[in-house]
Amino acid sequence: MTATTPKVSVCVIAYNQANFIGPCLDGLLAQDCTFDYEILVGDDGSTDGTAAIIAGYAQRHPDKVKAILHPKNLGTTRNYLSVHNAARGEYVAHLDGDDLAYPSKLRRQAEALDANPSCSACVHDMDNLVGDAVMKRSHSPNLPERITLDQLIARTRGYALAHSSKMYRRSAAITREWPGRELLDLYLHVENAATGPILGLREKLGAYRLHVGVSMGSLARVEQIHQARLVAIQRAAELGASPTAVRHGQVQAQFVYAVKFLHFGDRARFRREIRLRFRDVPYARREHRRLSLLRHVPWYLDRYVQRYRTRLFTPRDPGHAPVPDTVMDL
Repeated sequence: MTATTPKVSVCVIAYNQANFIGPCLDGLLAQDCTFDYEILVGDDGSTDGTAAIIAGYAQRHPDKVKAILHPKNLGTTRNYLSVHNAARGEYVAHLDGDDLAYPSKLRRQAEALDANPSCSACVHDMDNLVGDAVMKRSHSPNLPERITLDQLIARTRGYALAHSSKMYRRSAAITREWPGRELLDLYLHVENAATGPILGLREKLGAYRLHVGVSMGSLARVEQIHQARLVAIQRAAELGASPTAVRHGQVQAQFVYAVKFLHFGDRARFRREIRLRFRDVPYARREHRRLSLLRHVPWYLDRYVQRYRTRLFTPRDPGHAPVPDTVMDL
């Protein structure tokens, strides 16, 4: 690692990603920027050889890659903090160990933050990737130019900011110590947005890997993720979000929660959770209101799920085989 302070620190979080961490790091090493940057890679006690791969990159690229290898699993938030707290750069980029950075990513985001000193962070669109196939629909195709704290939590789209697309000012990080619970990406976006708007770039500067397929353990995590989302919205309220935006966020969180049960095939639970109380109708998106009204209409629910799968899992290259009906983004 060079003694000079890098302009950008890239923080990579990995756990049991032996099949993906190599391409992830190769993409970061191939960046076309001229400024100094460092790559910090935190492995959370992987058992599949991921740590050995990371150690190999650090040995081959000692001036660029630093390995932070935890001998046992600490949990996502602790691993995240251990890596991000070690960052030295003016700007800090985050990348999950299974995602990809395109060659101009660091340069374009640093240029954008340099040109917009009032912005706390910068995010960009990403290709959706299933296996080696790029999907027709990108991850965040309609990013606004600037995203305020209220906008971030008031719209379901706010939850769609890909964490692997974010670069933030190191001065905009608020959570630096273990808060006693696992945090959702949204919580960290909220803290950044509280210090200034988030800049949105509609350029696809990376690829987000969709891991498709349903496991029994995934359904068990739905409640945990929902509660973490509510904690993030409450954090936004503490940091100055308007009461109207907070209520919008809470109703949107309920919508996301309910639709997960629909995708898993638990329609009884979906019908209970999607139902809107009269006082919540003004805060619900049109899609939520429609699903609430038609929650007992099987053919409509079938069509809704199929449209979702078609929209998200249609390959850009028609030569790739379509994704089977049994898979979904979780």
